[in-house]
Amino acid sequence: MSTPSMVSNFDQRELEDQVAPAGQVVEEPGTSSEDQVCCSVACSDLLKSYKSELDKLAKIRVDLEARVEQQQHTITTYKRLVASLRRRLAEDRGGGGIHQHPFGAPFQWRITGENVIFEALVSGEVTEEQNPTTLDAPSSLPTPKEGTQILSVEDKIVSPNEATQPVKESEEAGPSFTWSAGTRKGNVMRRILLAESMALYLKQFAEFQTSTQATPKMLEAAKSRVSEMGQSGKEITTLRFYIHHAYQFIEYMVNSCPQQCRMTREQMNEILVYLEKARKDTRRPIMVHQNRVKRAKMARIPDSASILKCSS
Repeated sequence: MSTPSMVSNFDQRELEDQVAPAGQVVEEPGTSSEDQVCCSVACSDLLKSYKSELDKLAKIRVDLEARVEQQQHTITTYKRLVASLRRRLAEDRGGGGIHQHPFGAPFQWRITGENVIFEALVSGEVTEEQNPTTLDAPSSLPTPKEGTQILSVEDKIVSPNEATQPVKESEEAGPSFTWSAGTRKGNVMRRILLAESMALYLKQFAEFQTSTQATPKMLEAAKSRVSEMGQSGKEITTLRFYIHHAYQFIEYMVNSCPQQCRMTREQMNEILVYLEKARKDTRRPIMVHQNRVKRAKMARIPDSASILKCSS
């Protein structure tokens, strides 16, 4: 008895799926939609776990795509680096030279067939590298940021003397002077960088502001002002006016003393005592002077009898 041959209906089902309108599910013969749908707790848990696994796989895929893109960027960077090395070796083929290695200390290279021998001038080590086309990939690939830094370094090869020249210039330049060393936002003057020619003036200004002793010029100016006040022959009312203003100023300094003031509170109180004594000493002469001035003014005023006579 011959067995019937196996007939596959895969192509027929595929055609039915293509012909079926969107949103309509083609049911297989012998099965119902009720058998395919299961609302049990076990099935819902399995469905949730399946969806969570899909989410994890999607995140892993995004991470892998980012890593692949990063590696491609790094490979492109190294290709450019190898191409630049090839151009330099082609220009200097047949001889040796001393250059600044893009990744570190200066080196000296020699060409022996397909190999390139680099001799480090600092450590004295000799390293042999194959042709740049056969270089192995690095174990830890750099990030795209490091790759861009490599590209910026490889554009120029400098000699050891030129490499050390910028460092010497920065050391000879010395520190940069600023007006102030504050850190608050309102202190904008601290961001101003002055030229080195201003260093001497800034030093003299700092010594003038922070010194405890007055300069000879300041002492001479104070003495001349005192002598002028003593020899000017001012009236007693003017002297009292000056003393009163000096007393008010020192009293204000005692109540709101700024940080830049070099005088202590005890010294200012002592000055106030002397000023108060001087003001009290000038009270009697002031009254005499005022009466004398008043009499002189009243003497120039005509009396009431003469005024009435003139008016009549």
